[in-house]
Amino acid sequence: MIQLVDLIEGAKNCVDNVAKVKRGEKVLILAETTNDPDVISAYRIASDLAGGDTSVLILPSKTAGAGPDAILTEGYFVPWPEVAWHAMVHSDVCLNISGYIEVHSLFGCASDHVKKFMDLRKEYGTRLVRVQIAVKETLASPYAKFPEPLLQAIGTLAYKQVFEATGNKTGKAMVKLTDPQGTDLTCHGFGFITDWRFEGEKEATTPWWDFGSYNVGLQPALPKPNANGVIVSTALHTGPIPEIKITVKDGRGVNIEGGGVAGLNWLRDWKKNKHITSKGRAFSEHKEPGIDWLEEIMYATHPKAFMVGRRYMYLGAEADHGWFTGSRRAGTLHMAFGGGVGNEYKHRDVEIFAPTLIIDKTTIIDQGRLTILDSKAARAEAKKYGDPDKLLAYDWIPEIPPQG
Repeated sequence: MIQLVDLIEGAKNCVDNVAKVKRGEKVLILAETTNDPDVISAYRIASDLAGGDTSVLILPSKTAGAGPDAILTEGYFVPWPEVAWHAMVHSDVCLNISGYIEVHSLFGCASDHVKKFMDLRKEYGTRLVRVQIAVKETLASPYAKFPEPLLQAIGTLAYKQVFEATGNKTGKAMVKLTDPQGTDLTCHGFGFITDWRFEGEKEATTPWWDFGSYNVGLQPALPKPNANGVIVSTALHTGPIPEIKITVKDGRGVNIEGGGVAGLNWLRDWKKNKHITSKGRAFSEHKEPGIDWLEEIMYATHPKAFMVGRRYMYLGAEADHGWFTGSRRAGTLHMAFGGGVGNEYKHRDVEIFAPTLIIDKTTIIDQGRLTILDSKAARAEAKKYGDPDKLLAYDWIPEIPPQG
């Protein structure tokens, strides 16, 4: 039985080392009705211990009891409630532990105030922390207690590994991705989505911070969309789905087989919105219309992240809080299709748990293992905090396909 006291150390790691709360600062904990009260309390106590002037705002969840596709549609792409926005801009720090009011919605949302979100830090001075560790099992685990400087170092090493693999010519690199479920995809050249995230924090330009959610993100549509092959998966960020097979041709999804409700809805949506403009979209720069473009290949860097599973339920909620963290384990990869701008923007991810990713001649991920974790540099950094064998080992290796 996990007790409240077991959650405090992990919550303090977030408050002290990521949010870096200072005495007297106004701290907002943004939660929703499917968050466990003990998890909310742990973050509140950690903020109080740091000297924060702490407030908690619990928003009603629109997705309690919903399936993965409904959570994606109704949770990740909805307007931030006005009350949440006003509370955020009047806070020094916001810890967002909610599940459905997610960062994805910020790139395309029906509220005018969201247009200012990327300047939240610059214009309002608010430090937003996207907290992915939001259930008891993860908050009480080594995942939450992992040394933050070591995690930052791993992320920086992973980021640099890509440049070393390509000789700093990412726009001309060959990318090959396979996995045991049948994924087989290639593309030529890529840009970066997360280049702002590493090489140390950039206080003036960082739009948000993460707790438990560091990733290296490639833009396969740069310099031009050319990915070809198939992607096979049984998981979204929001939970498990029947096996989905997405055929990719010249950088866009052209067919979907399976996937249950999600597969049907995505394919229908792709066809319905094939004329939607993509100029100015968040993840890619090409100007062709449609919302079926492969715009993200992103892999995680945290060796201790794990999935609680679909059966984690609280107040009838689907397992978004407990499932999503599986995508944050080092070497787990997710790929997203999207397009459009503003209210019409869509961005949908599938997860790959045991990929092999090769960039030019360098194996970046080997059957789900992030290879940089076994480098001399990563082990030397880990030794500063304890036993490298223990710190850099995976605590969770899922069955393939992952079981809910």
